[in-house]
Amino acid sequence: MTPSDQLLDEVAAGAHHDPHSVLGIHPSTDAQGGEEWIVRTRRPLAASVTAVFSDGTRVPLEHVRSGIWEGTRMCIDEEAIAKDFPEVDAGRAFSMMLLALCECALDHGIHTMISNYEPYLKRVYKRAGAEVEELGRADGYGKYPVCCGAFEVSDRVLRKMRAALGLTLPLYVRHVPARSVVTQFLEMAA
Repeated sequence: MTPSDQLLDEVAAGAHHDPHSVLGIHPSTDAQGGEEWIVRTRRPLAASVTAVFSDGTRVPLEHVRSGIWEGTRMCIDEEAIAKDFPEVDAGRAFSMMLLALCECALDHGIHTMISNYEPYLKRVYKRAGAEVEELGRADGYGKYPVCCGAFEVSDRVLRKMRAALGLTLPLYVRHVPARSVVTQFLEMAA
């Protein structure tokens, strides 16, 4: 839910006492009641803004008002997991998502991912076998501190994650189109 115009104007003008209660990344719900993350930033002179997450996901933000931009990032839907995979709890699903992210990063030549997270997630990462080095944290900008961490992406970490989850087969498989994008474009133009 987008804050009121008055609140956005106050944040944009630097007149709000707690701008990070509006700006940054915050849990939210979508129109169907599913969990998501909402991202807001202030970029008054920008023509476009895109949030880039540590897994490479790019979320274009929309200009809301007064230089405030907003977009959403979906999270694990615990109800859908319970319905479609009743034997998998949300914690394991999240850990499996981290493993797939590690596999994808390695497949694309990425060896370090940087991400913001709340401190309690370090336990989740550890349980999944992931390794994160906390680079710093900021207190006082919300309910919890926000940590910034570097995640190692390597074959060693991948093996450790698979062992922690008891999995041997890959979760991520790179999609390779049957025809190149150029070939598809030329076919469309013909």
